[in-house]
Amino acid sequence: MKPNPKLPRTTYSNSVFINCPFDVGYKPLFDSLIFAIIACNFIPRCAREEDDSSDIRIKKIIKII
Repeated sequence: MKPNPKLPRTTYSNSVFINCPFDVGYKPLFDSLIFAIIACNFIPRCAREEDDSSDIRIKKIIKII
């Protein structure tokens, strides 16, 4: 996920952290969550925004939070 220039600047108070499996079966739910969060003018955050696949997922989560 790249920053969207149309969204407000990311702050702790307007961020919503999503922690769900990245399996194919969860993709429709994940996409729906992203849509709803953006529609409510919040910023979605998740471990997927870190592209480094060598990082352990929990480390990515801690870094984002």
